[in-house]
Amino acid sequence: LNTGMHIVRTRGAADGLQYAEFDADGYFIPLYAISDGTVMLDINGTATPRAVNIVRTDAQTALVDGLNDGDVVILSHVDAGAKVQIVNK
Repeated sequence: LNTGMHIVRTRGAADGLQYAEFDADGYFIPLYAISDGTVMLDINGTATPRAVNIVRTDAQTALVDGLNDGDVVILSHVDAGAKVQIVNK
């Protein structure tokens, strides 16, 4: 994902919001999905840990390297090796 634009809170602007532009390649995932530099992926129905490199963070998300297109990041707390089933609602 390469959006290049992110909202950041700053001082000196009337509404406190300005846009910051930067080039970044990687994936944004919620901070709570990362534990000690590791995320859990659903690989063939099994929770499998994958180490990621955190490039930068904001208040709620992290830009990470180490994921591939099609990887399914598990956002709930699960232990490595647990059987999982992804349900789309």
